[in-house]
Parts: sequence; C-alpha cells; structure tokens
Amino acid sequence: MIDLKNISLNIRTKLFRPPVVVDYVRRKQLESLLEDGQKYPIILVSAPAGYGKSTQISHWAAQTGLPCVWISLDESHNELGVFLRHLEAGVKDWSPSTAEFLRKVISSSDLPPANHIADAVSTNLDAEADKLILVFDDYHVIHDAAIHLFIESFLMRMPESLRIAIVTRRSPPIALGRLRSQNLVLDVRLQNLMFDRSATETLVKQTTGVDVDAETLDKLQEITEGWPTGLRMLLLALSGKTDIATYLKRFEGRVWQIQEYLVEEVIGRLPPNVAKHIGATAVPKRFSVDLCESLIATTENADVSGREIIELIRSRGLFCIPLDEQGEWFRYHHLFREMLLRQVKSQYSDAEINNLHINAAKWFDNDGQIEEAIQHYLHAGDLKLATNVIIRHKDRLLRNQEWRRLDRVLNMIPTEHVNRTISLLVLQAWASVRMGRLSQFIDNARIAQELTDMEAGTVDDVILGQVSGIHATVASHWGDAKAILAATEKALEKLPPRHAFERTEAQMIRGVALQMTGDPVAGRDLLLNALEQSGSEIQHFRARILMGLCYVSWCNGDLREQLHYASKLLEDGQQRDNSVSVAHAQWFRGAVFYQRNNLDAAADAVRSVAAEKWWPHHRPCSYCLQTMALVYAARGDHSRATELADDLIDRNIESRSSYHLADAHALQAELAFQRGDVAAAMHWAQNFETGPLIAPWGPLVPALVAAKILLFSEQADALQKAEEILEEHSVFFESINNIRYQIEALALRAVLCTTYGDDNAGNEFLARAVTLAEPGGFIRLFVNIGPDIVPLLNRLELKEQQLEYVGKILAGFANPTDHGQSGSAVAEMPKDGAGLLEALSKREREVLNLLARRLTNKEIGEQLFIAPETVKRHAHNIFEKLNVSDRRAARAKAIGLGLVSE
Repeated sequence: MIDLKNISLNIRTKLFRPPVVVDYVRRKQLESLLEDGQKYPIILVSAPAGYGKSTQISHWAAQTGLPCVWISLDESHNELGVFLRHLEAGVKDWSPSTAEFLRKVISSSDLPPANHIADAVSTNLDAEADKLILVFDDYHVIHDAAIHLFIESFLMRMPESLRIAIVTRRSPPIALGRLRSQNLVLDVRLQNLMFDRSATETLVKQTTGVDVDAETLDKLQEITEGWPTGLRMLLLALSGKTDIATYLKRFEGRVWQIQEYLVEEVIGRLPPNVAKHIGATAVPKRFSVDLCESLIATTENADVSGREIIELIRSRGLFCIPLDEQGEWFRYHHLFREMLLRQVKSQYSDAEINNLHINAAKWFDNDGQIEEAIQHYLHAGDLKLATNVIIRHKDRLLRNQEWRRLDRVLNMIPTEHVNRTISLLVLQAWASVRMGRLSQFIDNARIAQELTDMEAGTVDDVILGQVSGIHATVASHWGDAKAILAATEKALEKLPPRHAFERTEAQMIRGVALQMTGDPVAGRDLLLNALEQSGSEIQHFRARILMGLCYVSWCNGDLREQLHYASKLLEDGQQRDNSVSVAHAQWFRGAVFYQRNNLDAAADAVRSVAAEKWWPHHRPCSYCLQTMALVYAARGDHSRATELADDLIDRNIESRSSYHLADAHALQAELAFQRGDVAAAMHWAQNFETGPLIAPWGPLVPALVAAKILLFSEQADALQKAEEILEEHSVFFESINNIRYQIEALALRAVLCTTYGDDNAGNEFLARAVTLAEPGGFIRLFVNIGPDIVPLLNRLELKEQQLEYVGKILAGFANPTDHGQSGSAVAEMPKDGAGLLEALSKREREVLNLLARRLTNKEIGEQLFIAPETVKRHAHNIFEKLNVSDRRAARAKAIGLGLVSE
C-alpha cells in the first residue's frame, strides 16, 4: 500500500487503484486468460471507452496479492519530468532508492535522453527482490514522444521483479513486436472484454433483481453489443420500468448512437434541482465535496449543495470513481463526463460556462494546484487571470528552486502573451538560465527591456527592479562590471525585501562585480553583510550568497578563502538537501585541491558529482567532470580522462545545450596535449575561433588552451595567433581583475617571449605570474603548461618565500604516473631530479640536507668525513643546479622541491 499522506494532492489522486465496482461480473474465460498471463511480464489492455479495462485490471491486481502502483494518466502528464514525478511518488515506498534516483533526474537542469533514464531505472530496479505490479492507466492520453521512448526502452529491459500493465483505448506508439515475438506480452483486446450473453444476464439480474426472458435478453445483447458501460446505462434507464420488453422496442439503433438519450433518461430520473446542476460538477476533471460546493454555490438559483449532489451521484451509481482511499476526491467515467459536458453546453450560456471554469480555477489556485488553475482560466479565455496564478505562486516556486515546474507552467501560456508581459518574461529568463538555455535567457532580457522602454512612465518600481536584475546577470556573462553595478544598484533600490530571490541574485552578482573592479574586499564585505541578515527571507537563498563568496575568492586567486566558503556552502547544501548547492561546493573545493596539486583530495571532492548521470545544475557538474578528467590525466590515466571528456561532449549534445560545449572541446584538446598527441591538439587549436570575450569561471578557458598548444608550433602563423589570443585575453582579464586567469595568461606569455628569444620580457611576465600565484598556492596551472616552463622558473631571481613556492611548482613536474598513487606524494622528490636544471648527485643531496640544517662547511665535512673545501665545491654545484646564489635561497627552494624537510 502506498503511503499517500505526504504526497501532493495533484499526485495523490493519480496513484489510487480504482476500486472494483459493486456489480462486478466475473467472467471465467477472461479471468483465466489473465491468470494464465502470470507468465507474461507485460499486459497490454487495449479497447474503446466503457469496456471495463481499468476495472478488470484492478480486480486482477487485487487477486494476485502483490503490491500495486497505479498511475492514472491525463493530459497534464505529457511532459517527461511530470511523468517521472508521478512514477517516483508511486515507487517510493516499494523502492526508495529508485525514487531517490528519479528525484535527482527530475531536479536536473536538463533531463537526459529518455532511453538513458529508462535503462538506469531498470538497472536500479534489478536490485529489488520484492515483486510489484505497475499499471499505467489511460495511456492513450500520452502523446509526448519522450515518454513513449522511455516506456519502450524500459519494457525492453524490464526487471524480473516487475510486471507492467498498460491500459489504453488504442495501441500505444511503441515497438512491441520484438517483445511479442519473445512471448513477453499478453494482449487483452476488445473481443476479450465484451460481455457475452451470459455476462449480460448476470449483470441484469444483479442490477434488477429479476430474471428476464430469453427474448428480452437477446434484445439487450443486440442493443449493447457486449458494451459493459452501455449495458449499465441502459439498466439505469430501465430502473422502475414495468414493461421492459415494450420499452426496449423503442430502440432501433445501438447504444453508440443513443448515448445522449440514455443520459437524458438517467438524469431525468434525478431530483430536478440535482439534474439541473449536476453538469457543473463535470467541469473539472476531478472533484471533491468542497470544490463542488464552490461550483454549485455560484450557479443561478442553486437550491442544492455540492455534498448532496455527490452523495446522490454515489448512491445512484452514476459512473463516479473514487480517486483516494478517504473518499474525498472523485472523477466521472470518461464517457459520462463527456455527455455531461455536452449537456452543460446546451444548458448554460458561454458566459456561465466561463464562470464555472473561473470558479474552479479560483478553488485550485487557493489550494496551490497551479497547473489546474491555469488550465481552467485558459478554458475561460482569461489570460490575465492565468498569468496572475503564476505571479501569485512565483515566490514559492523560486524559493523551492522548482525551475522545471516554473518552465512548464510558463509554457502553458501562449508565447505571444509571455512576450508581451514583462513579469512573465522575467520569470522565463530565470528559468531559462537555470536550465542552461543562455540564448533564450538573453532574448528574454532583451524583450523585457524593450517593453520597459516602450511603457516608460507606467511601469512600476518592482518591474523595473526585476528587469534590472536579469540585465545584471546578462552583464556578468560578458564581465561588464560597470553595467552590473548600475543594474544591481537599481534592482536593490527598486525591489522591496519580500522579493528575496531577486535581491539575493542582485547582491551575489554585485559582490562579484566589485571584485571585477579591483575591490575584492568590498565585494566580500557586501556578501558577508547579506549573509548576516538572519531571520529574513533571504535565508532561503543563503547558498547563493556563499556561491558569490566562492566566486569572488576564485577570481581573486585566494584559494584559502575559497576553500573556507566552499566548505560552508557544502554544509548548507547538505543540511538543506540541496543538490545544486552541493554540486557548486564540490566544484569549488575540487578546484582548490587540484590547483594545489592535491590530486587525491580533488578527486574525492568532485568524484560523486562528476559521476552523476542527472545533473541538478549544468555549470558546476560540468566543472566537476572537467576537474575529474584533469586529475586522471595528471595521474597518467589518459584513457579514463578521455572517456570523461567524450562523455561531456555527449551530454552537451544530448541536452541540446551549447553552453559548455566549447569547454568540452577544449578539454579534449588539453587532454590530447597532456598525453602527447600534439597533432590532435594542434588541429583543434589551429581551427579555434576566439569569438566574443566571456567572463570565465571554470577549470579551463578554451582560448588559453588554444594559445598554449599553439606555442609549441614552429610555424610563425601559429605563434602569431597565440600572441594575439594572449594579448587580447590578458587585457580582458586585467580589466575584470580576474587574477586566477591573469596568472595563466602571464605564464603563457613568458613562454612565448622566450620562444621569440626575449628572455628579459619572459622573466618579467613569469615573475608577475609567480607573485600573483604564490599567496593562493597555484601549482597545476604552471605544471599543465609543460616542461618548457621549468628552465624559466629555475632562472627567476626571487625572495626566499617565493623560491620555496617555485620549488613546489617544480616538484609538481615529478608527479607519479602510477594510477594508484596520490598526488600528495609529490612532496617526495623522485631521484630523477625532475624540476632541476640538472639532477643532484647522491653526495650533493647529503650536503644539501646538512646545509638546510644551517651547519657550517666544517660541521658538514666532519659529519660526512670530507674536507671543508670539498663541501664548498659541492655547495657551489648545488647552487648552480638549483639556480640560486646562497645557502638561504638553496634551503628555501629545496624545501619547495621536497628535497629537504623544513
């Protein structure tokens, strides 16, 4: 039994197995067919409306004694995310792990391909030992190709513990031929469900309590043609008739042609006040006592209550089906509802019908059922009221980060109306950027601004603040700090405190913009101040402020501070069960560990996020995957690194998102470069086009990867292209005060200058890079440039502290390539002398260790049993190989290299 208490009403009423009707007619042949069908994992029940498909499967499921998940489908399920949400709610009690997996899928920024989801669900369910029946009722309402693909793929890999029944009015558009050929599908068709003469006789006796003669029975069979619902309608019409035979002679057609007449007969036997208003209860697809009370109360001359109507409907058996165990929610049989709606059109004016829809919409709106409220307002032709539903519930959607649901309800509104409504454009912009649709986000912002300009003087302050907020985010993409500060200032000025989401976004981006202007302290203080606003609505979005602090630290090259805020973000994300926050936190942590060359810690941080098939947010998950690939490459496991890069390409293509496609191609080239496949890397670099300058945030900047690869070409045009890229991006990074990427650009310019023979300029660029990088402890960005930078680092004349840091960089070139070893092992310098101008001899290493202990030449000679002059000669050789001038410098650099301990 499914625990429905904690499931939303919208889902709860779709998961209730319909009860078997009181007058259920047992048919041995049909039941025997289903009983023999125990060997079939798939049951397809396909027949027109009214043939008892759902009733028969409900009875069969009850007889098996197995747990049953019943999903009643309707038009609202025609979106894969919605469909999977109901599947998650259905299986959560039977398989919590599968439900958790589906929850991650649903909350991902872009749903993966349906067949991939189906394969993963099947694999997950394979681990379950308990048997389960899963029923998809009314599958004919599904027309979404992604759902059909999901079901088709799932059926091809069904777990042994599962049996599936698909109940539909027509054959579903899924490939079942192969499954049928393998004898895995039991087909239950119209001819199996039709009432034969015996079943008709049984139902007549159960309903009327009397035996009818053979002639009358033949007439009933002739009229109904084995249609169970038609027979029930006819028997309702016969209720109270004394001369059944004479009454039946009036029917010259079949029930298919006389449905309307039968309904009139059935409804005509209801009390006049009920008959007059029963049509109003058919306006919503489902109804409760409270909803009926609301609808009936607004109809003209209502002298009956909704409760009275429902009680009478149930007592008369008028095709009313309960939707929950408590008997609070109901729906009519499809055919009966269709007939009632036709009566509504004949009994009510268009204005009255619209009023019924509006009243239903109001009820659903007040109950938080957004989609149904919007549907009814749209039926009433009132776009304004439909729009107001979204606006009224937006704060909850934003607070809960229900981006996919927000996107879905916005798509219910005609596009032309959205493009004329600033408030909807703003919401669509936020949904678009969160789901990785950057071009749509920019278009939304542009159209919103155009509308604001057109309506200048009439637009209220809140709208102005919201539009400014999305423009600040657009400006952050281009690294336009001046525009960000202007837009966020306006947003924060115009938006009142209750608009916590927009205000938080503005504060986060403003903090980053202050970093871009060269004032990271002001940016950090602004964000910390926002973080301290405890007890306010902003606490729902504190993770965004922590992300802002991480971005400020990253751009400022402050890895220590970045790790501090990333750890707080991780703690917050875990406490709130927020996968988006966790993914961001793990990327920021992984970036710190990777740049510090702590490969084990970097892998531990990003591994789980990189392995996720269903990404809650495209940006941090993409960055985690890139970092994991770079870790594998640093360990020498180029095969696994390449697999991840290929996976990143596939993810971007499958999700139809180009946001990180350039990063993915750059990663492939970077990995080719690191494994020595220079030809493949060079092919990509030579064809690389810079395009518009975009503020970078991740592990790689495609333009810098291209420049690095081009530096190793002997062709003048390649070097010229590298020079142009580096000059342009160096200016850009300095303009946005992005120290992290300034360091990398400066180091690459140093290599370029040396290639041109300008050692002085090369030394100057590299010294600046080291000076900027030393406080943060960056290592990998130097190491990834390649061994050509080693002699450049060795010839730098630096202070002790920087010499020790350079030693650590040089030690990074000695990383072990054994896949099982840790990146932290780089502190133990291998004996091959990697990172040195020339390897030290055994005696020189002994002398160096004693020099580092600050012993005199005489003291060293005594310990090693050599003359002081010999010690002096060894010291001279050591200074040359370390490229230093004295003992203090030698000690500092040797500590960094890991040749001696502190």
